Amino acid sequence: MSAGWSCPRCGTAATALDVRCAACGAGLLEPSPRRVTRLPLLGDPSQLSTGRRAAAGAIAALAVAAVLVLLASIAGLALQA
Repeated sequence: MSAGWSCPRCGTAATALDVRCAACGAGLLEPSPRRVTRLPLLGDPSQLSTGRRAAAGAIAALAVAAVLVLLASIAGLALQA
């Protein structure tokens, strides 16, 4: 049995030398279709301007920092008790 993979479209096993699936004809080496990521409140990030992406990143970084500060404060209070 030779090494291979399954067809991304139909799941049929293919050998490593195959370029197309024998069952459905899908190209095994073609890139998969683009998946659209949708974020809450932002939609598709690829459609945002550079400034809005930077603002969204800064807001996300501030939110993560606030959560870390809150967790550190809680841990510090727990250690004092």
